[in-house]
Amino acid sequence: MFKADRGWRIGTTEAGYSTLSPRLRSVSMRRRCKDRRKEPTFRGKRCAAMTDPELRAQSFEIAWRYLDQSGLLTGEHKDSARFILNRIDRMMLRGERRRLLLSNAAIDAYRLRPVLVSA
Repeated sequence: MFKADRGWRIGTTEAGYSTLSPRLRSVSMRRRCKDRRKEPTFRGKRCAAMTDPELRAQSFEIAWRYLDQSGLLTGEHKDSARFILNRIDRMMLRGERRRLLLSNAAIDAYRLRPVLVSA
């Protein structure tokens, strides 16, 4: 019985580890992940299967936690959440899929937003 008959991929051992060099392995991973619109994880040896709502929620959670713990959240929480999500959504519409970049951009936009002062 050949390895191909058992469902193994060429270039892997019986335990499933890759026999390719690290450089070739990362090149082959990039090729496999290139067509997907998801964030590739080369350390995990597979592409991250993250949907847009999950990415949006995780980016929002990172930004919200940071702003809350640093004491930068001011005003109504509903308005702040809407502002952060709007920024994340606009970047996702432009094709950005990196979670930390989305959250950091939302944090920076929130810090620099014009605040209306009511007298």
